[in-house]
Amino acid sequence: MLSFSKWLMAMLFVSLTCLTLSSNEQMRQMYLDTDEDNHVLRSSFFSASEGFVVFTKWIGYSADRGSTVNQKVSMA
Repeated sequence: MLSFSKWLMAMLFVSLTCLTLSSNEQMRQMYLDTDEDNHVLRSSFFSASEGFVVFTKWIGYSADRGSTVNQKVSMA
């Protein structure tokens, strides 16, 4: 039979492993522009999938969680 301290350490390990795995799944890569100088400055999503993305050179709208961005306003 396991002692309480060993049981506690095992439960802590399992809990931390589950938290780490679930937090990594939340991060996704957003849109990649072909212009290396056009960086994302800010993103503002008003739902889980729709919102605006501000780049160095233009502002765009995304309806698919940032995978594709439609250019709306040019800042040049």
